[in-house]
Amino acid sequence: MVNLVGADGAKVKAVAVCHRDTSAWNPRHLAFQLLKVKPGTVPICHFLPEDHIVWVPKH
Repeated sequence: MVNLVGADGAKVKAVAVCHRDTSAWNPRHLAFQLLKVKPGTVPICHFLPEDHIVWVPKH
């Protein structure tokens, strides 16, 4: 869980889910364009509020 604060001061608790290996992703993916990075150089993360469902593989 992470605490996020908006520009207007609104607060929310969220779960951070990160893709650690993005080396096989399309270099034109919007995330890379917005962050100005290349595939495989940084993790790409999603911040999901408490009421969202995340499906993950069992390891």
